Order: sequence, then C-alpha cells, then structure tokens
Amino acid sequence: MDDGIAWGPMVTFGLCPQGKPKFPKGRLDLPETDGQPGVYRIDLPDGFTHGGQSKNLAKRFDDYRNPKAGVETEAVLHGLLVEARTARVQVASGPAYASAAARHAAERKAIQAAASSGAHVLNKAGSGSNPHAAARWLRGRAAYHRRELARIEAEIAQLPIPAATAGAPAPGA
Repeated sequence: MDDGIAWGPMVTFGLCPQGKPKFPKGRLDLPETDGQPGVYRIDLPDGFTHGGQSKNLAKRFDDYRNPKAGVETEAVLHGLLVEARTARVQVASGPAYASAAARHAAERKAIQAAASSGAHVLNKAGSGSNPHAAARWLRGRAAYHRRELARIEAEIAQLPIPAATAGAPAPGA
C-alpha cells in the first residue's frame, strides 16, 4: 500500500494474561508511540483494518486496551481486538504530525489507500463502500450496546425500589 506515509515496522501483539490487548509499549517494542503524535494502522488477522491518529499514540493504545465507559469507538475496537486475540500495528510519528490538521490528513490518506488496496476498512470513511467492514463494525457496536444495556439493567436492579412500584412513574410525573 503506497499512501506516502513513512510507516515504521509492522509489530504483532496479542492479549495480556487479563485478556486485554497488549499493545507494544514504548522504548522496547515500539519507540514511536512514547507520548508521540502520529497515525496508526491496526490490521486484524481476518483482513479487517482500522486506521487512526492521535496526539499521543501511547494514550490512544491504552484507550483501546482499557476503554473509558461510554466511549463507543474505544469499546468496539477493544472488543474486536479481544475477539481476534492477535493483531498487527504500524505507526508513523514525529514532529510532522504535531498539528491536528496534519494527523487528520494523514489518517484520511491512509484509510483511502487501504480501502483502494482492497482492505476491509473498519473506519466510517472506508466502511461505507465495503459492506463486509460495515457489517463487522455494526456487529461490534451491537455487542458494545448489549454490554452497556446489561450494565445499566444491573444498576437499576441495585436501586432500593419496592418491587410493586419498580415500573411505576414517579409521583407527579
């Protein structure tokens, strides 16, 4: 794929003993991520690809390892990585990506190049023309929302509401 981006080496990663994605960390495995801005590409073993950008690559990868509550993209990608059990990541980083505009332009370029090469691009920009990628992403979103709904239902179940009034509207409503 020739997108004009000076990508670093492709690095394979798997899951840690806790079952979370174990992204290569810092100086030992992937020095380009040590708090640096840049763009990245994650390739799943079944041919699906996700591209992105961040002002801090190490933080972005940590977000995919430990998604914040309510952040759909982080949670969906986390779920896809856990399901795959292994993936490959490639980054391009450095001062050229210090501005958000430069990162966004490089991300768009990488996504377009991946889609043009026939990759199943999971990003919204690439999935519109690829029904396989769109379906994969939507299934990931559905799984995320099922988990969120179960979490919310568990919270409701913990509320001290008498069973007879559990479904009743609040007084004055």
